[in-house]
Amino acid sequence: MEKDIFNLKNRKRFRSFINIDSETGCWLWQGTLIKGYGSFYLPERQQSVYAHRWSWELLNGPIPRGYELHHDKCDKACVNSKHLRLLTHLEHMRLHARSGIWDGAKNSQAKRTTVQVLTIKFLNGFLGFKAKHISKVMKIPERSIYSIIARDSWKSIELPENFGDEAK
Repeated sequence: MEKDIFNLKNRKRFRSFINIDSETGCWLWQGTLIKGYGSFYLPERQQSVYAHRWSWELLNGPIPRGYELHHDKCDKACVNSKHLRLLTHLEHMRLHARSGIWDGAKNSQAKRTTVQVLTIKFLNGFLGFKAKHISKVMKIPERSIYSIIARDSWKSIELPENFGDEAK
């Protein structure tokens, strides 16, 4: 049987990594962050877990199978369980799609830069280069190029409407 991971020693250690933002009420994780999420080491398991998940389970019980946690305040470093809610994977994906959180311009984890995206849109839209050629020249996966051209990502970054008019 697994040792109690919610023991007093772990709860005290967990609390030592939290800085409470008095304006938002966010419990901001001050320990290790992995892609913006807090990481909390559990000696009993000899592994790390996401700090927001540990906090949720401490205060609310296990996360039901098929559900994920969503940060309502959109700060992934927040571990305040009152700022989290349970959603199915589908609900979570729909919510992110509607919010534009996957738009590269709004995503701090984006792999491309605004300059790269504008270059891709220029090469394709203005000069007529195909995604396959852009991919080879820029050394970016073809699927990423297609995603940008199709506006599945980086929707908010566009070439100005009159761009290139002076060349005519």
